[in-house]
Amino acid sequence: MEEEMDDQSNLEIIEEDDKEQTQVWSNIGGTSIQRRNMETPGTNIITQRDDTSAIKQRADDEIDIISQPQQDGKENEENKQSAALLQYNGEEDDIICGRFPHLDVCGCEIPSFIALKEIKLIEVIDGVFMGPFQAAFKTRELLENNVTHILNLSTREFTKRKFFKYLDINIYDNHTEDARKYFRITNRFIKKAKEEGGKVLVSCIAGKSRSPTFILAYLIGVEKVKLKDGLALLRQFVPEVEPNDAFIKQLQEYDLEILSKY
Repeated sequence: MEEEMDDQSNLEIIEEDDKEQTQVWSNIGGTSIQRRNMETPGTNIITQRDDTSAIKQRADDEIDIISQPQQDGKENEENKQSAALLQYNGEEDDIICGRFPHLDVCGCEIPSFIALKEIKLIEVIDGVFMGPFQAAFKTRELLENNVTHILNLSTREFTKRKFFKYLDINIYDNHTEDARKYFRITNRFIKKAKEEGGKVLVSCIAGKSRSPTFILAYLIGVEKVKLKDGLALLRQFVPEVEPNDAFIKQLQEYDLEILSKY
């Protein structure tokens, strides 16, 4: 009888020791290998904890997989940008003429190559650059600024580069044009570029009427910025911004339409 009591006491001590070991590793986060080295032969308490750890690890892995695409997307954009810069052979770095950029000679009375060098890419809002027609020729600078899309409103043909996605809108800067009918497609183009982690150049002939008109349409329709505030914002960067009267009227109507929805 006394021996049975001693055996029972010993069993209780062993079980208590196992519980203490399990509790210690639960508190300090010991690895499975470390825990196995401490376990008592013949017990399966640690094995059960190993199974729990494995389940937790699988859950953590699944969380990592879910969160991975966003990080990978950013890295992919950076990799694409680096690859594009390596592929670019610099052929547009020495353009001589801003009016006829792909001719080997310039017959302009004014040395337009100086004007071309003075053209700057201006990021008027996050992810959106505005500029004249010639801004689209500054391939190296566009790539360095992570520009991936070009919205061309100039109605002019020019050599398109494989590094960019283009949207051409044939609209002239006059009072008979209906810019509003294009707002939905141009807004979608700009929005998609930004969602993909890229940036957009919006260009027309001078960068003062058509380009700001469509950037304002994006601000109104997507960013929910009022026309008055959008104009003030663009003029901080380019004081000469002045959409023609017809475009201003169409933007006012669009502004009221969007305001009525919220």
